[in-house]
Amino acid sequence: MSSVTGLAKMIALRRGQDIGRGVVREREGIKGFLADPVAMAAVEFHDDDARAAEEDERVVALAKGCLGFLTDEQRDLVVETIMGEELLSDWAFRNGKTHQAASRQRKRAIEAIRRCVESKRSRGTTGWEGAQ
Repeated sequence: MSSVTGLAKMIALRRGQDIGRGVVREREGIKGFLADPVAMAAVEFHDDDARAAEEDERVVALAKGCLGFLTDEQRDLVVETIMGEELLSDWAFRNGKTHQAASRQRKRAIEAIRRCVESKRSRGTTGWEGAQ
């Protein structure tokens, strides 16, 4: 090299070639992975997974429907501390309760939702007939 500019151009060329080689190697690795049936079987989406996800969605929909059977305070507690990001101790402080009382109230609310969901699933209904 007779000039600094020529040296800089040569370095840039070599860097570009190295990056291009890396991209080609990565593509070849991906193609090799996709061609391996054992590796593909590990990431394959199975019907069992789809059924489990569908069942989870049904349970979540039923649970959301059961929120209407909770008291306003229980609903607020569940929405803020379980579905939201508020800490139980912050919720308790905001509502003038002890952490222990809020914890018991949340436990009762969750149990009521669980009973409601089980009732709906056993009857195959959209409403909870046993709600009082």
